[in-house]
Amino acid sequence: PLYLVISDIPTPLAIPFGFFPFTREKTSGLILPSYGESELRGFALEGLGYYWAINDYFDLKAMGSIYSKGSMKGSIASRYKKRYKFGGEIKIELEKIVEGDRGTSDEEKTKAYSFIWSHNQDPKAHPNSSFAANVNLRNSETNRYSTNPDQHIQNTVNSSINYSNNLVGTPFSFNAQLRHTLNTIDSSVTMTFPSINLNMKRISPFESLKITKKPNIINKIGITYRSKFENRFTVHEDDLFKQEVVEQFKYGVKHDIDISSTAKFLKFFNFSPSANYSERWYFNSIRKKQDNSIFENEPEQYTNGKLTIDTITGFNRVYDYSIGASVNTTVYGLFSFQPYIPIEAIRFVHTPSIGYSYKPNFETDRYGYYGIIEGTENKTYSYYENGIYGTPSGGKSGSITLSLSNQIGMKIRTPKDTVNSTKKIDLLKQLSFNTSYNLAADSMNWAPLSMRASTNLFKRINITGGATLDPYALDPKT
Repeated sequence: PLYLVISDIPTPLAIPFGFFPFTREKTSGLILPSYGESELRGFALEGLGYYWAINDYFDLKAMGSIYSKGSMKGSIASRYKKRYKFGGEIKIELEKIVEGDRGTSDEEKTKAYSFIWSHNQDPKAHPNSSFAANVNLRNSETNRYSTNPDQHIQNTVNSSINYSNNLVGTPFSFNAQLRHTLNTIDSSVTMTFPSINLNMKRISPFESLKITKKPNIINKIGITYRSKFENRFTVHEDDLFKQEVVEQFKYGVKHDIDISSTAKFLKFFNFSPSANYSERWYFNSIRKKQDNSIFENEPEQYTNGKLTIDTITGFNRVYDYSIGASVNTTVYGLFSFQPYIPIEAIRFVHTPSIGYSYKPNFETDRYGYYGIIEGTENKTYSYYENGIYGTPSGGKSGSITLSLSNQIGMKIRTPKDTVNSTKKIDLLKQLSFNTSYNLAADSMNWAPLSMRASTNLFKRINITGGATLDPYALDPKT
């Protein structure tokens, strides 16, 4: 300690004093605590611990806190790093929380935990693959009883682990993910474990096929492919590591194939056909049955009818497809003015487009995706409505789409500018109209007409507006 000395006479008055030299090397040592007081937890001794400098690649830090009303908290954290390879940090924290007055009805006791892991890979280590983790596992009490205001009001906590790989020499790329979301309001946990994706870039298998000197619609055929496997479930956080969680799994595989091409005809028109195919693999389906008997749930409380749902295990292919084509062109218009008029010219650009798309009715018995609830006359349901990727929609569609996009620009003379004699101004950046007509519908074939317009004033103010006109809307006054 440091003693107070007056006229070379030492006094018993002393204050703590220490000298801590700085070194270039890592040094292990004690971490001094801080003192405090909390209304709910009492007096506190926080942050007492020890730091261990293990080597140049990672370290370890252990800390603890204690409160006069019985709360305790301990944590272990470690940082690791290998230059030009990877780096990250791991932290585990356990907490016993006691708030309020002991022995009274205000006393609350609970436990909290958290596991935090962050990991990043140096891009130079593996240019064609990457691995990253941002894990934040905890229970709801960690946020609810936190002394950190930002953490206390946080309603969701997210975690993710991601691995991706570009398969060199092929058009394929691979990605695998694990996602975790905690809702601190209702203590529910939603996990995606795992999510695996295989994607293929657009390829042109007939590009090298020389039928004519110029590329034709066959040469320009492009194909893309996507495949995905996902398993997802939502449970209460207390049931996360129980065996019953398996019953909540929703999983399946989905494949998507897109084929498209383009061609020009009559010099000015662009023709673009396309086809889309999706296939889902499910490993169970459901069957519904309506029992119209009268059931007594509680004394003198009755229910008329009861719906039962049975799950049938088995492999199921659920596919859908659609085809389409579109034609578009661009029309230009230019109005020039006399030299004595400040406006040199006004330019119009019109882009009309017409397209057609077709999708069959997947609700028919031919596909076997839908059925009628047993015990009812016409209540329809899908055998795969609980599937993770849904089910093909019912209703036949054969729509003609119509669109028109317009742009208006103006060029004005600037005689005072010695560098540029003219200046361009956008009068109307966009004025578009879109609608469609469903040939397969038995009534109300027209879709609402949507309009959108945008412009720019003084190159600083953007103005955007839109409107929708429904040809079948009813006038409330009539």
